[in-house]
Amino acid sequence: MAKSRLLGALLKKSRMKKETARKKRYLQHFKRAGAKNAMTYVEWQKKGESSTYFKGAGGKARTVEAQLREAGVDPKRFKKKKK
Repeated sequence: MAKSRLLGALLKKSRMKKETARKKRYLQHFKRAGAKNAMTYVEWQKKGESSTYFKGAGGKARTVEAQLREAGVDPKRFKKKKK
């Protein structure tokens, strides 16, 4: 019985480390995007934990998706309608 408690404690500690690291990565996304344009934590997880902002040679660069979101344009507007 003591082994199962020890194993459970180790698994819990491992999960906590992963969750803490994930939250730190989200915080980086939030700081880069700014409070107004940042995705929520759940959206960020669904997108594969990838930020739409990336750092290029000229400083902070934005993907097309990020530029559309900041402009307030709905990306569905540009998708072709199926006949």
